[in-house]
Amino acid sequence: MYIKIKKARNKDGSVREYLQIVETRREEGYSYPRQRLLLNVARIDGMGKRTRESLFNLARGILKVLGKDIDALEALPEVRKEDKKFYWGLLEVSSGIWKRLELDKNFREIEQGRRNQFPLERTIFAIVAGRLYGKISESAVYRWLNKTYDGFGFKQIQKHHLYRGLDILTEEWERIENSLRWKVLDLFHQKAEILFIDTTSLIYWGEGLSEITKYGFSKQKRGDKKQIVIGIAMINGLPVGIEIERGNITDLEVMRKMISRFREKLNLSEVCIVADNGMVSIKDIKEYNKEEWKYLVRASGREKIVKEKVKEARAGNKWEKVEEGILAKEFKVEIESGKKEWLIVVRNEAEEEHERKVRESIMEKLREKEGRDIKELVKNKGYKRYLAESGKIKIDEEKVKEAELWDGIWVVRTNKKFLRLKEPIERYRELWRIEKVFKDLKNFLSIVPIYHSRRIRGHIYACFLSLVISFVIEKDLKQIQTTHPFEEIIEQLQDLKIEWIRVNKKKFLVRDNLEEWQEALFKREGIPIPPSVLKIA
Repeated sequence: MYIKIKKARNKDGSVREYLQIVETRREEGYSYPRQRLLLNVARIDGMGKRTRESLFNLARGILKVLGKDIDALEALPEVRKEDKKFYWGLLEVSSGIWKRLELDKNFREIEQGRRNQFPLERTIFAIVAGRLYGKISESAVYRWLNKTYDGFGFKQIQKHHLYRGLDILTEEWERIENSLRWKVLDLFHQKAEILFIDTTSLIYWGEGLSEITKYGFSKQKRGDKKQIVIGIAMINGLPVGIEIERGNITDLEVMRKMISRFREKLNLSEVCIVADNGMVSIKDIKEYNKEEWKYLVRASGREKIVKEKVKEARAGNKWEKVEEGILAKEFKVEIESGKKEWLIVVRNEAEEEHERKVRESIMEKLREKEGRDIKELVKNKGYKRYLAESGKIKIDEEKVKEAELWDGIWVVRTNKKFLRLKEPIERYRELWRIEKVFKDLKNFLSIVPIYHSRRIRGHIYACFLSLVISFVIEKDLKQIQTTHPFEEIIEQLQDLKIEWIRVNKKKFLVRDNLEEWQEALFKREGIPIPPSVLKIA
């Protein structure tokens, strides 16, 4: 049993601290000791003088009951922090995954083959780990290195090594990617069966010229800026490869390149294009059929045949139960001579009920305002979608019926016959994982804005390696069953630091205390938990 200070982060970034009494004990079914909270004593950040006096008197009372007098004890040692902390927690976890993926081994082999005069493996790891800490430029990474714990071997890295490291990463990427994809799949015991592909564009803000920064169709609606197109390949929700192409290439061309490359290297039995309706048109589907690709895409509700099948599904009662609250119906249709596909109408009962209640609430408000000037609604599209085209507020009953038709409904189309309706629905859900990859690349890993003129590829490849590490962390967290949101977990790992404290005339290098889930994650990654005091000087 001992005293512990628990830290928690507020939404505004500030930290609150709690004084707790906890105990460590072994429990059946666990191979490691577990902490159990016995008592929350008090919140100590911003604590007033009066409250501190009360805690002090409480401590005095405990000692008195135990037969000791605080005045008779020796003077307490003077404890003083040195005001310098070093990044450690997320770096330690990333280092463990780096080794599990054998990236350390691969880069050391490259280092030996090239006979570089600088620590290439440590340099690349520093760049990749820096991306996890939000350092997107090599200048920022170099400044950040001075704030990291020296146990990671970053001392010899100079600023120009970081730029050279990006060049070598670009030159050796094919070799790294070939090894990485198999290690990622092996790590989670996955087979290379079906390839999922999606693309996005990244705006280029630099002034330098490049063979891949071109004006093209911008998904960010920034036609005034050059861009780069990237494609991500995933298998079973795991990122296994990346393609970087010029900004004016079409999605179809990117897919053709990626499928050709990965089909050969992974010996795939099948390629399946999974995409939403914003990316796929009937013209694209005809091209997929020409290439003999399988596809599983979201169907557009504007298509006549799709609307007909939704009405037909609504009219009947023979829905097939896919899972609790999810029903589906399948229709076989002809899209062109000799080519068949299946439209799968999916009905989510919970969403259907929610959308019905929302619309009823809107209808109630519109009926109260019916006949008044439409300008009262300003730009509320949620209301205007139910109104007739006039200057007055007037409900269009046909539009209301159209909205009712789509309550809780979405439709996927596919040219692959599945044995069970559950399969295509589960596979389509994989799409959110690909979309999450792009979201993480752009937001969490801050891949944009891109200013590099010569090292664009190296920058993106480094971000991709950081992304793979973050995916492994997320997968492992599910195994240890923590309830914390992923972004919060990354922040807490970033906050784990090592610092020097002075006790009288001696200095001690101490680490922050680990929470229970952090200890479990360290063990999951095969990382020995270091002692609380690492050095004494």
